[in-house]
Amino acid sequence: MPRDSTPRLDQPFRHTEVKHVSAFLSEFVNRFCSTHEPPAHGYFFAKGKIMNRGLLLVSTICVSAIISSGCTTSPVSVSNAIDVPPERLLAFQDQGEHDIKITITRDKGILMSGCYLGVEIEGVLAGRFNPKETADFYIPTNKPRLSAVYDPLGQGLCSGPKPGTWGYNPVEEHYVLSEIRPNLFRISLGSGSPPRLFPVKK
Repeated sequence: MPRDSTPRLDQPFRHTEVKHVSAFLSEFVNRFCSTHEPPAHGYFFAKGKIMNRGLLLVSTICVSAIISSGCTTSPVSVSNAIDVPPERLLAFQDQGEHDIKITITRDKGILMSGCYLGVEIEGVLAGRFNPKETADFYIPTNKPRLSAVYDPLGQGLCSGPKPGTWGYNPVEEHYVLSEIRPNLFRISLGSGSPPRLFPVKK
């Protein structure tokens, strides 16, 4: 499968980069929309000092409007996707004799592209996905509880709302898995809606 050559983004903003709202917005959008790595938790800190609260509020509102109005996600085929690295595969990786394999691929697109999205299987965080990443999981039942979620381990902008807050609760999907045909799913995200896990039409 192709390798992701996008460089890592793990440096916080410098104080000189956030003197003005316009400079901050330009820098934020460039970094947030052009990387596949989660933004550093120090985004809103400069040399140990929290940004001016008024600037932070205005910037947050503007960035939210930009991202909400112009971002969509679209499917990626498994053959064109990148494998999720082993350190982000957290459960359901050992194949038992009667386990059923499912393949999950995260969409491509700007929306939340700087953050991981998670997949929960039977209430357990099984994997954390960048855009255009794919992974296999092995499940001991053909009627599992599946959910795409905001990254529970995310920090800062990537922490996302917690279940039960801001009216958000993960959508628990119930699909009957096939024991003889591939079980393909995609992680989809739309403006104003939570992450969802949908079957891929074959």
